[in-house]
Order: sequence, then C-alpha cells, then structure tokens
Amino acid sequence: TPVVEKITEEAYEDDYPSIAADGNDVYVAWQAYRNQAEEILLRRRSNGVWSAPEKVTVQPGDLFGTSVAAGGGQVTVAWTEKAGDAWRVASRTRTGAGWGPVEVVTPQMGSHLFVKAAARGTDVHVVYQAWRGGASGVYLRSRINGQWRSEVALSNPRKPARSNGWSPAVVAGSDGAVWVAWDGYESGSYNIYARAVRNNSPGELLTVTSSRRYHAHPTLATDRQGRIWLAYDEGPENWGKDTGFLLKGGSGLYQARTIRVAVY
Repeated sequence: TPVVEKITEEAYEDDYPSIAADGNDVYVAWQAYRNQAEEILLRRRSNGVWSAPEKVTVQPGDLFGTSVAAGGGQVTVAWTEKAGDAWRVASRTRTGAGWGPVEVVTPQMGSHLFVKAAARGTDVHVVYQAWRGGASGVYLRSRINGQWRSEVALSNPRKPARSNGWSPAVVAGSDGAVWVAWDGYESGSYNIYARAVRNNSPGELLTVTSSRRYHAHPTLATDRQGRIWLAYDEGPENWGKDTGFLLKGGSGLYQARTIRVAVY
C-alpha cells in the first residue's frame, strides 16, 4: 500500500501538480489559488523530510499549469502566465545559491499553453503548444549550459491549416537526444506523432499511429538501454463527433477508452 501524504495547506485551493526527482530528492510543484489570483509553489522531499513550501512566482497572477524538471542539483519549474492578451511560458530555476530570476521562455505574442519540461543534468528542455496564424503547433526550447537556444518547431509544416497539435510530452535521452511526442489532427482524426531533436535540430517526423481511431495524451519515458517508451490513450472511430445526426457510428465522450504503449 503506498504512503499518501498531504503536502498543501488550507490557505490555498491547489491544482495542476507536477513531480520530478534528482537522485533521492523529490520535487513537487503546483498551482495555488487564493484572493482571486494564482501562485506557483514548490516543496522538496530530502532525507525523508518535506521542506516548507517555497514561492516560485514572484507575484500572484493569472497562471495555468506547472511542470518541474530536476537534475545536477538544480530544479526548474515552468508554467504559463497571462501577459496582456497573450499567454506565455515562464520558468525559474533554483540552484544551491537559491532562486534565480523568472525567465520568459516564449517572448512571442500569442497563446502558449500545456507546458512540459524535462532535464538531463543541468540542461532543461521545455515543450509547449503555441497558437500562430490561426492554428496550433508544438515547439521546443532548450536551456543548454545556462543559455536558452532558439525555438524549434516540431509539427509538420505541410499539415493542413486547421490540423492543430495538442498535449506535448518531452523526455531527455542519455544519448543527448530530446524526444517530443504530441497528438495532432492532420488526417481528420487524432494521431500520435514524435520527433527527436539533436543539437537543436529536429529529426525525422515519426507517425506513431495512423488510423481513424482516436489517439491522444502521450507521455514519454526512456530506459537504460536508450529506448523511448510512449503511452497514450485510444478511443473508437468518430470519437466525440455528432453521431446519430450528422453521421452513423462512433462513440460519445469517454464511452470507450484503452491505453496503448509503443517503444522505439
């Protein structure tokens, strides 16, 4: 039976936790709401003891989601925040010397959402969905040796204009490759796509699934052999569409779901 602990306080309403480990230290970040605004908080579990909650954000704001990455004695927390009419990705890193400044990962205007982060040593890789030109795609930015590299576009540039990309996931492999997976609507149904990035250059676009069924919400992991593992959920054809009126067959929302795993 797993040990269950409550790590949040009654003063906030809490959502969107994320977790990462560096050696035997475990970090949990989450979004905390009170007084009509959100903050990002973090706790570390070291030697069996939880630290007091630390405020990652400098001031409360309109925030959405967290992702935490840890390695090399550092921890980085990424989130999305509203700035004017735009949603941007921001991050902050804690080293042995304490918290550094808040860094804006996506300075471009527009909506940047569903952020995920991964670390290999002290290098950090952040993926997100960005809306540009009326459609959404998946993008990556990496911080190597403390410096942010240029943004890498990962979605197929020749995809139909209305085929959006969603739910990115990221993992950093032991060989230096950064693997990203997401679901996209390029073929008239949701399928899973993946790509490796080496030296800030995207590799071949891999079509993990190719069918009329629904495939979405990928997650990624890597093992000691360097293999990339990918889990995702699958639903029937015409999932969630207006069945019975505009078309025959299909299924309603969450009427049927299975989990599949792929390895590369």
